[in-house]
Amino acid sequence: MASNFGSDSTALNAVLKEHYPEGLPIDLVYKTSKLLGMIPKIPMGGFGEHHKIPVRVGNVVSTSATFATALASTQAAPTFTAFEVLSRKRYTLHGITGEAMNATGSGGDAAFVDAVKEAVDSATYAHGRAISGEIFGDGSGQKGTVVTNMADGATTVVIRHREARNWEIGDTFSFYNASNALLTSNTTEGASVHTVTAIDRNTDVTSATPTATLTFTPSAATGTNVDAGHKLIKAGDLNLAMYGLEAWIPTVRSGLGTPFCGVTRSVDSQRLAGLSADLSSITSAPSQVVRALRLSADAGQVVDTAVCSPSFFEEVSEALGAKDTRERQAVKSADGKYGYTSLVIHGGGAGSVNLVADPDCPDNRLYLLELSTWYIGHSSKGLPFMDDRDGNKFIKSATSDSMDFRIISYANLICRSPGRNASYIV
Repeated sequence: MASNFGSDSTALNAVLKEHYPEGLPIDLVYKTSKLLGMIPKIPMGGFGEHHKIPVRVGNVVSTSATFATALASTQAAPTFTAFEVLSRKRYTLHGITGEAMNATGSGGDAAFVDAVKEAVDSATYAHGRAISGEIFGDGSGQKGTVVTNMADGATTVVIRHREARNWEIGDTFSFYNASNALLTSNTTEGASVHTVTAIDRNTDVTSATPTATLTFTPSAATGTNVDAGHKLIKAGDLNLAMYGLEAWIPTVRSGLGTPFCGVTRSVDSQRLAGLSADLSSITSAPSQVVRALRLSADAGQVVDTAVCSPSFFEEVSEALGAKDTRERQAVKSADGKYGYTSLVIHGGGAGSVNLVADPDCPDNRLYLLELSTWYIGHSSKGLPFMDDRDGNKFIKSATSDSMDFRIISYANLICRSPGRNASYIV
């Protein structure tokens, strides 16, 4: 007799329990999103209110060759400030069609289980990819960069090739300038949200700076003010993304006088915003890494992990030549499930670091990190979790023949000590 395995949410929940006993499979993203995989994830009860990260500024103790001077300079207590970090929300909604749920007959149950697993896996992967794309960002939500100036009324935009992995057909976005001001030639159109209708991920993959192309349906004329360097930010994400490396240890230092999480970082820019320098005048990638290591050592940092783009990694690897195979070492994700290849770089007075290539890292950035100072704080329900706060993981859709589910995360990237990390322009 044919079963009716997919007729209600009880069966759906049974499939989830069987296939995901340890929670949603966000670790699928860790295979390629290396820094996201390497950073520890810490569940935090009640995270959503201000989470304070204390950082010392000013003297902790007084010391002098003269007793009277030491006594006069002694403070009653160390001077601290605190970053007040809020969680960032992300919602991913997906569904399973009624036809798939009611699969019966020979192989029907297996088809149903496969449909459930594919839906949950793809939704979790999309959720994880969105988070991964924010790990290196400044919190603005940027997911694309305009490579060439756009003509008035254009319906295609050229972006960096590696940014294509952030986009799917049907995504909606708007154009913004470097200051996150909306770019539109029609102010009556409001947000001017555009819809992606096609993606060419192979526009120019053989050049030194490969690109991809998004074709979109505009809700208004794009305007001649959309130029190279401007941003693409998905609808609903503006300034609501997780804080990434560029937020905690920015290479653009002009904004340090503006409070970040309640802290004005210009009073001690290294301790509160990390070390940063422009090394782009040094033409050799290996020399840039060694100089960065020396600068970090001079500043008293003890970094252990360097993160760069695949193209920068390739340049360092080629410079090592035959030594490359001897200088490779495996590093693991925080959960120990995945291993990544690194190049061990020596010199600069800071010992050695593991250089890791991450596809989400911008081409012109090199980050030197003390990995133990970083973690992703998230809701105790999981990173992410399937919403079941009304007792049901699946609900009947009001607009289609499907059972829908929601994947949610309340999380943010947190740095315990920004001053022990560095960012470099290369």
